[in-house]
Amino acid sequence: MASPPHAIRRVPILLIGAGGVGAELLRALVRARTLHAHRYSLRLAAVAVADSSAAVACADMATSELSDAQINSLIEHKAKGQRLDSLALDSSTALCEPKRPGEAAADFLERCARECSSKAPKTILVDCTATDATIPALLLTAESGSALRATMANKK
Repeated sequence: MASPPHAIRRVPILLIGAGGVGAELLRALVRARTLHAHRYSLRLAAVAVADSSAAVACADMATSELSDAQINSLIEHKAKGQRLDSLALDSSTALCEPKRPGEAAADFLERCARECSSKAPKTILVDCTATDATIPALLLTAESGSALRATMANKK
């Protein structure tokens, strides 16, 4: 295939919810990388994936992303019914500070979204959960000056 005519535009993504729908979205991103690059000059970069226990993020959200191997490992881990706070990480990933004892899931997810927004401007927050705990994180996109954008397949 020929190279795309334009520079590839990187679009950082924070995925909240890596269950069935979220995992399938991650698989689709990996499968369609070449198509997106050649047809749209676009790279959808998963910079962080969160569940209610923790968020797995690339060490430098501004310039890097979770690798396809890391994404596949994360999908397999979640398919076994495991939480992200028990995922083994390599040196290029960091576990966003896990949910603190007594911290509500909504507060944790809002904290993850704020961190992602500050480290990777114009991040798209994708909500693939079935909970209302994501509402505070989603509301960040409406804040004046927020660098977040949002889309959702939230089943609530």
